[in-house]
Amino acid sequence: MTNKDSALENKKRIQKEGLDAWLKNFNIGTFCWATGVGKSKGALDCIEYMRHEFLIHDIGALSVLLVTPTEEMRDIDWPEEFKKWNISKNGIKIICYASLAKENLDNYDLIIYDECHRLTLPNLLKLKAIRKAVLGLTATYPKIKHEDDKERIELLQELLPAIHTVTTDEAVDLQLISDFEITVVKFNLDDNVRNISIASSPELRTEQEHYKKLSSQLQRAMILGSKGIKLKLMAMSKRAQFIYNLPSKERLAKRILDSIHTEEKRTIVFGGSIEQIEKLCGKHVYHSNTTDTFLRTFQTGHTNLLGAVRVLNEGKNLTTPDQCLIVQLDSTERALVQRINNNLSSINSFNSVKPYKGNTEPSLN
Repeated sequence: MTNKDSALENKKRIQKEGLDAWLKNFNIGTFCWATGVGKSKGALDCIEYMRHEFLIHDIGALSVLLVTPTEEMRDIDWPEEFKKWNISKNGIKIICYASLAKENLDNYDLIIYDECHRLTLPNLLKLKAIRKAVLGLTATYPKIKHEDDKERIELLQELLPAIHTVTTDEAVDLQLISDFEITVVKFNLDDNVRNISIASSPELRTEQEHYKKLSSQLQRAMILGSKGIKLKLMAMSKRAQFIYNLPSKERLAKRILDSIHTEEKRTIVFGGSIEQIEKLCGKHVYHSNTTDTFLRTFQTGHTNLLGAVRVLNEGKNLTTPDQCLIVQLDSTERALVQRINNNLSSINSFNSVKPYKGNTEPSLN
């Protein structure tokens, strides 16, 4: 049996195990599967099983609500999955999370939440009020990290418990996605060139000086306790945006990209802002202000470079990339896991660029 055949058999087995686990839990629960394992096919298997049950018990036509994060997933990706597996869309309504509040969930026999970690507390409370078959799909099941998110996560765990999990490492072992190597490139904030302008002053600062100034503002806000929450959030956001778009980081990222990207290497670059990604990748970008022209040309193999910001974080599988450069890594681990999962069908190299407070020189290894 070839590796490809073995991977296909593993994927079929996992999808059957997922369906069995869902049925055993009375048609309720979440598939926590790394991207590439086949969450979409697993959801379609649940639909087809319930359709068959409705048919043999003469219940009538199955009504399904499928909720997705984006319009592209609603209008393109999911319809393509139905077509790919030759499954009818009759009785299926696909909407975005933004429209979920308008829906009467009692009108449906099965509700599927793609990227279910996005469910808000009001939507979970709405789900709790009904008793329906429900399926969640996610690559990374959320954990409680902040007290203000505790109620939402606990309710998600109650209503959509993780019933079958396949991690990225397990998917690699099962040959469902390629093995990969991650290289973290650390660098110092520049303390020589005064090129950081201040809005309220003609003064220019070095990156180190400006970072210390922003950190000092944050510390003063934290001393105020509950009275300074708004100031604290503003200071945190201001400092984070500065780190996201450091001139020295952009220069280093450009050097790394020039050193790793060749005509033979299909490369994805994740940036911290639209301006940053356009500086690095020129017109070969896909973000909230563009059409999907260059995404499509990358998918079809007509170009081998693609830059993106956040629009590729969820629900988008890219065709045979070789390597990825992450210029901006969000503070939550979900962003990294999602970016890794979404690009691991063939990728084997990740480079992440992050500031470093030590005294070592930047490395390109």
